[in-house]
Amino acid sequence: ESSEIKPSPKLSIFGVQMGTIYAQVVGTGAYGNLAPSLLIVAEHERYLFNCGEQTLRFANEQQLHLKKGLEGIFFTHLNTLSVGGANDVLIEHPEHLLSVYGPSNLQTFILSTSISLYRPSLTLDLVPCLADAPFVPINNHQELVQIIPVTLSFHAGIFQQRRLFNLCYSRKHATQFNVTDPAHEVTCYVIKTRPVPGKLDIAKALALGVPKGPLLGKIKNGESITLADGRIVHASDCVGDVQPASAVIVVDCPSMDFFGLLEKNFNLNQFKNFQVEILGDPTQLAVMYHMTPRDIFNSTRYATWMSEFKCQHVVLNEMCSQEPIFERAFKRRIQLNAVDPVLFPLEFNLKNENPKLPENVSCGKNLGIFHLKPISKFGHDHSQCIRPVQVEQIRQEFLAEISRKFPSLISEKPEAEISAKFQDELIVLGTSGATSTMYRAETCNLLRLGNGGNIIIDSGEGGYAQLCRMYTEEQVDEILRKTRVFFISHKHPDHMRGLLVLLHHRRRAFQLEKLSDSSISPDLQWKCQKCHMSFNYAMSLEKHNLIHNQAFLQKYWEYHVDQSKGTNSVALTQDEISMLNDMSNVKEDIPTLPTDPRKPIIVGAVWILQFLIDSGHFQPCDFHFLDCSLLQDPNSTKNPHLAHWFQENIGIKIQCVQVIHSYPAYGIVITTPTFKFVYSGDTRPSANLIEAGKGATVVLHEANFQDEMSHKAITDRHSTVTEAMNVGSKYST
Repeated sequence: ESSEIKPSPKLSIFGVQMGTIYAQVVGTGAYGNLAPSLLIVAEHERYLFNCGEQTLRFANEQQLHLKKGLEGIFFTHLNTLSVGGANDVLIEHPEHLLSVYGPSNLQTFILSTSISLYRPSLTLDLVPCLADAPFVPINNHQELVQIIPVTLSFHAGIFQQRRLFNLCYSRKHATQFNVTDPAHEVTCYVIKTRPVPGKLDIAKALALGVPKGPLLGKIKNGESITLADGRIVHASDCVGDVQPASAVIVVDCPSMDFFGLLEKNFNLNQFKNFQVEILGDPTQLAVMYHMTPRDIFNSTRYATWMSEFKCQHVVLNEMCSQEPIFERAFKRRIQLNAVDPVLFPLEFNLKNENPKLPENVSCGKNLGIFHLKPISKFGHDHSQCIRPVQVEQIRQEFLAEISRKFPSLISEKPEAEISAKFQDELIVLGTSGATSTMYRAETCNLLRLGNGGNIIIDSGEGGYAQLCRMYTEEQVDEILRKTRVFFISHKHPDHMRGLLVLLHHRRRAFQLEKLSDSSISPDLQWKCQKCHMSFNYAMSLEKHNLIHNQAFLQKYWEYHVDQSKGTNSVALTQDEISMLNDMSNVKEDIPTLPTDPRKPIIVGAVWILQFLIDSGHFQPCDFHFLDCSLLQDPNSTKNPHLAHWFQENIGIKIQCVQVIHSYPAYGIVITTPTFKFVYSGDTRPSANLIEAGKGATVVLHEANFQDEMSHKAITDRHSTVTEAMNVGSKYST
């Protein structure tokens, strides 16, 4: 009779069977890899712990379903490495509400994000995890796993309120947020499954006289029942033992100061026991993920503390193996390298430490899984991990195909022949718009000058990781130390959100220990009376003020586009001309630019400064900001000491040209003794930029749309492929 009761079929959602719960490594923290990050998958629910640069790009390629199944993002530490990829996730998230959890300074991070990311239809439920909060779940109690934060903090009694935040920028938000120092707070997490009820032995229940129907259900739920003949049947008579809940702990310990708090924390240390009662359930610790830097992890104190937890341990830091993680892009690179090894050098300088670790400790691998449910799969599973790429096999197969179809492409181009003519070198690190794709990172370019200096031109997400794939760790540090200037064309996130990561690693390369307060909060003597944004230049304030006069801004923009086309169809009144003249003739008291090579110059459009200031509350960065407006004069008659600084310190002439995109956006013309480089940024074809760039050696011009989408290119103020080619041909005349 028991054979008639059939189990329900196991359904599959996003390729995951019902009843399945596991932890999966997303980023390992190795050099050139994603920052340490973890994904908890519970059937259709997904919970992401940290979100470094390029996380969404990797998730899309590996079909991790972050777009549809994401229930929340949990940050352990508010530094740019942990949060650098959040913008992409927020842009692509299809729902109207997303929960974000993290240390109490979480709201300040979201404020800095919103200045470059306008998406008012998305509401963020910001949940600060407080140090003195009770040990209870912070996610929805109905969900399949319970997530309990454990915040380590040097602050006493700081309170941050949970709030809903629409993703659109307003300075009024800044006055509502209490700013705390993120360096003084870290959040660890305990992720707990629910216990599994004991299995009902139907044959035994029927033998005891329990009839089919509701009484069987009561027995399965752990209740005792009374039969018609008066006998009492207890659940323990025919139901197996309850399977304890499993727990996963995510630990982030960025310094030994935090370790002092970690080793005294009762909520974490109680898991040193084989089984503990958590939220009323018997719970066993299955695995701990350590997002702890190598120097802390290797310390004797940390190793001793970790060994007291009798579970599996997975390390996510610099000790993990270095391997190419974007398989499709790497395969494409191998193919391009086969055609021309000079123009397309094969990236990925791999170096693996192979550390000796205890038997229950292992280095994380991208996509490595630890199964929690079902119990039959419990433990590590590396079947989905990225396999080594067969470089030579891909190369030979591609060369054979190309030789058949296009034999003229295969030719030798000696490196000396190309490098002898020019001392300067342009390296395109990313060309994707809006968000990264499977093959391309966002807009970022490195100009390596023959005199040893470097300039980074736009800094979309993934620029630093691209450098890591092309150079060794020591070479990347040297490149960043010699990068004196960062140019940001406009405030759209695909051109600026990688800047903080580059500045972080540049600062690390110089081994700076402490920044002065003035480096985080520049002298902001000019303040908008309407929205309270602050600036360090009067010109910046004048540019900004136009947004509060929308009627004039629209006419000014039409006039600017008209002038860029070389036509004169838009006429301004005398008052409007006077207003523009007043804005152009603002007297500036420009301070002396820094001679200390550790302090970079950020050349950017007006609102880049506010982004850097807001970001400084969670990611200290030392910089000097120059508004692009100050570098528009090709003859440098207004600001001769600026021209002198660029000539003396980097050996270049630099001119910014306002182009036709968002307000304001700029292209740039850079001239060296042997090289003239023009970069358009995002723009419609611009006569002003063509005029400034005449005689250019190289022109890097955007072409966001195919020709059949010319209407959208005009509407969004971008260029088509044919327009970019036509414009490019005009620079050499």
